Amino acid sequence: MPAALLDGSALADTTVATRFERDVVGQPDATRAVVDLVVRSKARLTDPRRPRTVYLFTGPTGTGKTETAKWIAEHVFGSTTRLARFDMAELSGPDGAARLLGSGQPGEASLVARVREQPFSVVLLDEIEKAHRSVLYLLLQLFDEGRLTDPMGATADFTSTVIVMTSNLGAKPRPRAGFATGSESESALAEVSRAVRDFFPPELFHRIDRIVAFRPLDASMARAIVRRELGLLLARRGLTERHIAVEATERVIDLTVERAFDPAGGARSVKRWLEAEVAGLLADEIARGGRAEQRRLTLHVRAAGEARALAVHTEALREVTAVSLPRLELPADLRMATLTRIAEQVVAPLLDDDVIDRLRDAQKDVSRTDTRAGFALESALLDLEHLRDRHRALTEDARERIREEYEDALDRAQTVQRGRTFSRRETRPQLHLGRSSHERGPERTPRALRAHVGEALAFRRALPRLTDPRAHVVDVLVSRLGIRTGDRMESLAVAMIPSGATLVVAIARRGEAVQELDLEGLALRAPADEIVLRLAGLDVRARLAADHGTLLLASDDGPPELVSVHVLEDVTPRADGVFAQREARRRAFREALERGEANVTNPDPLLPLVRSVRLARVGDRLETSIEDLVMGEVITGRVRDLAAALDLARDRRTLVLPEGMTLPDDLEPDASSTEGDA
Repeated sequence: MPAALLDGSALADTTVATRFERDVVGQPDATRAVVDLVVRSKARLTDPRRPRTVYLFTGPTGTGKTETAKWIAEHVFGSTTRLARFDMAELSGPDGAARLLGSGQPGEASLVARVREQPFSVVLLDEIEKAHRSVLYLLLQLFDEGRLTDPMGATADFTSTVIVMTSNLGAKPRPRAGFATGSESESALAEVSRAVRDFFPPELFHRIDRIVAFRPLDASMARAIVRRELGLLLARRGLTERHIAVEATERVIDLTVERAFDPAGGARSVKRWLEAEVAGLLADEIARGGRAEQRRLTLHVRAAGEARALAVHTEALREVTAVSLPRLELPADLRMATLTRIAEQVVAPLLDDDVIDRLRDAQKDVSRTDTRAGFALESALLDLEHLRDRHRALTEDARERIREEYEDALDRAQTVQRGRTFSRRETRPQLHLGRSSHERGPERTPRALRAHVGEALAFRRALPRLTDPRAHVVDVLVSRLGIRTGDRMESLAVAMIPSGATLVVAIARRGEAVQELDLEGLALRAPADEIVLRLAGLDVRARLAADHGTLLLASDDGPPELVSVHVLEDVTPRADGVFAQREARRRAFREALERGEANVTNPDPLLPLVRSVRLARVGDRLETSIEDLVMGEVITGRVRDLAAALDLARDRRTLVLPEGMTLPDDLEPDASSTEGDA
């Protein structure tokens, strides 16, 4: 069982419900049943002498019964391969019970053999009403004692399994087209309940832990199903591996609901229509478009007189042009004296007290409009003061520094304690210039000096913008390109916060719902389509400039995904106002497409591709390869998470020289160098 389901703090009941409802639409009874199963499994309150639970899923075809069984297998037992499915229509003859038990021969796919092989699994008995009566009486032993024995004497233990039976009992197709109304839905559920009681023997019926009624689908459910099935289609390898993001207008959803949804077939009818109409259209577009990779396609409905048809608008994704920036290269064999000389040259302008005063003025200006952003700059002030102290400790001669500390201690030696005055002679500290005294300060090593130089360069690059409040607060819009399922967006949003910057607020949009989140809320990975991050910190706008663009994220836990990272020019009074502005531009663009206007330009153009990140899990770490197209280099390393991976690329930029700064001739960096590693 996944550790998250055993840790009550890691996966709350509301999180289980949210994730389940994202995959199985409009079935509140099923949601409650799944949450109850997860809660009892985490609390270890299931009966140890019986299966974990025995469910009977009833209702019309295409309403999510099989999908729910798959969801339980994946989220309770870790994988959909933990689903053992048996078609009861194949066991409708008098030999049905014997076939289900099997003969005990090796290699059989009987019920006993499957559960002996994998006791932690979901056993799905599909369309139980088609099984022979002997099969039902065989299940009595299974439900009551939690075990079965095959003819060879091999016993299977079912106490760790979840038993799911599905049935269409009482589910009759409606004679008219359209969706179920509220009264029709309640009437259908009552009819199903009567049919179930009439079918099962009483002794078997009373051993079923829970009967879960799947309701006929209505119009609101149909739209959610269309969105979900379209998202699954657009996440297929043929699109994601070509880095093609596909979006769809609301009229595409309307047309699909109108033409594809059949209440008698449920979600299956939607899948068939999408395969025939949308998948075929996209295949033609890819084949016709020449170079098929890195594009954004917009599905829309184009009217031609009374007829309506699906059409595609194509935008190419270009790569950013690499820039050559002078960078301080510090060879591994540099002597300490040379490193110290470089550190003194880099830090010299920061030792002027005017720098502190200017940064303090900027902090006051920012605090007038945003207190939390002001706190972030106050932290930058402290960092600068610590950097100056550390510089003195790292670059001055250790013996001289200790002697100065000794003299300072002598000046403070005249003290009063408990009313008694101590003389200088009595409190005279001892002068020790040995190893222990030297170790009281920061360790003076090449590695410490290199890190110190990188931190100082960040402050040097910020000097021209020190008094500009706008430079220290920025809104960043992170949005997925195309329709996608899953919740990777939130982990990426957290990763976009660079070290040294503070998250002031995050505003997440999912559909029409807008929610304000803090850092903890982002870490919980509530699903979102796009997120606005308000970040504050010293020179944070310039530090994120190289992140402005499209990011390609590929990992072994999901398909590749294109994500837009937009560093906005202005900070809006309310961060959620960004969504309203973008939605107005999108609506105008899509309406122009659907009117059939020629040469329509998207007002939210594709940002150039700036970075490609590939992650592969190795144990508890991530093997990372980052192609930074801005700097023109490939960076590799092993990190703990996505945030640390992006920091690898940012760390390479810490040694970029500020404008106008030069170094001695023997240390001039090679501006054309594109080689790099982490």
